[in-house]
Amino acid sequence: MMMEERMLTAPNAAPARAERSGGFSLVEVTLAVGIMAFSLLAILGLLSMGMQGSRESGEDTVLALAARQVATWGRAQPFATLAALAEEEAQATFFFDEHGLLSRDADGLPVTTAPADAHYLCAVSVWASGVSPHLLRLRYRFEWPLAAPAAARQNRVIVASRVHEE
Repeated sequence: MMMEERMLTAPNAAPARAERSGGFSLVEVTLAVGIMAFSLLAILGLLSMGMQGSRESGEDTVLALAARQVATWGRAQPFATLAALAEEEAQATFFFDEHGLLSRDADGLPVTTAPADAHYLCAVSVWASGVSPHLLRLRYRFEWPLAAPAAARQNRVIVASRVHEE
């Protein structure tokens, strides 16, 4: 009887498939790796956007500090000095380091040429408002980084007014 049972099965037939042992198939693993890769790419994209936002926020903070220093200079100047700048169509130029600190010479005066550590440039233009001879407009144009070619620099413009008080 044993002989008959052996003849019923083919000699080269694969053994009956064992029941699944609980592991993951290749398709499941590939799908999981694909989902993880997609998620990591999305997170990296957000990270770069966050870093750019942080850099721009830092630049805005430094520019606010530099603008405050230049505005203080503008308020400290006699009105006649600013009016003379407007008549001559001249500019006052200031340089700041990467932390927004005004570059000064040995006497404590603002430097007139860009020092090696200058990162920001502020050109101040003054013009008459056209409304009143007692009102001047000041335009602060910031450019940075100074190490970059002029066409590649970022810039911001701030416009303020100065009233002559008699």
